[in-house]
Amino acid sequence: MERTMIKISVDGEFVSLRTYSRKYGRSGQFVLCRKELEGLNTKGSTISADGYSYARLYLHKNQKGGEVLKIEITWLNSSGNELTGRLERLSFIYQDFLCCVEESSLSGGTTCRRLSLPECHRPAIEFSSRRNLKKVAQRKGMRRKLGKFLDRHFQWPDAVRIQVVDDSCVPYSFFFREERISGIGVCGGIILHGQENLKNACYGLHT
Repeated sequence: MERTMIKISVDGEFVSLRTYSRKYGRSGQFVLCRKELEGLNTKGSTISADGYSYARLYLHKNQKGGEVLKIEITWLNSSGNELTGRLERLSFIYQDFLCCVEESSLSGGTTCRRLSLPECHRPAIEFSSRRNLKKVAQRKGMRRKLGKFLDRHFQWPDAVRIQVVDDSCVPYSFFFREERISGIGVCGGIILHGQENLKNACYGLHT
């Protein structure tokens, strides 16, 4: 799985961040106040800009309740009247990131390197009521359709669990609820469309 390296160096009260990945190569530089990084627990988030590009840093609780530093970098390029870019998301164990900052500070600004955490966006999917699921399981083609749908969806970074129950109105279909550490997230339906011809029917996500 592709991971991104972050290079951290400290100069007094300022922290410099650069990234490197095989896909995008070396990045520009973002400079932040060290106090802002160390105060994310109370402040919530901080932003640093480099030309048109900018990085947003904030804390997130993982499934075990640990603190993860999330860095969302929006890379923008201006060419004439056109603005193009991409979004890059990185995650690091917050305490390890702060240790890296301290290590660079104590060594006089020597660059400290860390690899981003592997991205894992698959929450647990739990079926609570099973009448419709039983009907799907009895048909091989339907099992494949539902399996492919679940493989493509619900790769949400903040989700801990997806609770799925029967849709009482539509056969072979379900209602879902996203559960996050912070509370309830997205709710909607997993609806089988085109049931007049089950061979060509397909599942769709409705929110």
